[in-house]
Amino acid sequence: MFNKALNGRRAAVARVIAAVLAFCCIFSLCSCSGGSSGESSAVNGSQRRKQVSVHKSIQEMLGFDIDDGFIDGAEISNDALSSESYGKIKIQVKEGKEDELSDFLAEKFGKPQVVASVDIPRYQEHQYANELRMMSYIRYFVTFKSGDSAKSIPINLYLATQNQVTFLYIFG
Repeated sequence: MFNKALNGRRAAVARVIAAVLAFCCIFSLCSCSGGSSGESSAVNGSQRRKQVSVHKSIQEMLGFDIDDGFIDGAEISNDALSSESYGKIKIQVKEGKEDELSDFLAEKFGKPQVVASVDIPRYQEHQYANELRMMSYIRYFVTFKSGDSAKSIPINLYLATQNQVTFLYIFG
């Protein structure tokens, strides 16, 4: 009789353990199939923050934002920022949107000036300016922002093409 009770308890404990293990296995499978891992979620969050930073910088520099419909990719460089500098932005323009973006910028800043790579000012010595000097068909726009110590700060925009890819550079 004592053996029957002991075997009954063992069987109950074994069933509980089996149920807990089955639950753990099912739960771990469900959590893995959720679509994204924690790592990719962190990367996506970082990309979203970077995208918001680019749009915020564009807004600060130009007084308006450039729609995501024009942007295939973007980078921002805030190297050596001072109170009179807004940074530098490189935007890869979506294929097929090049003329539309050029028209949009022409509405805001007037007709662009076509410049040669040697016309990029030497005071703009940074990575993006060096890339720009290697490109062809460079269209130049300029606008000005009020500064604290300087009366106005030029914001230079360059729309340039390299290997059938168009980039918009904004230096401020």
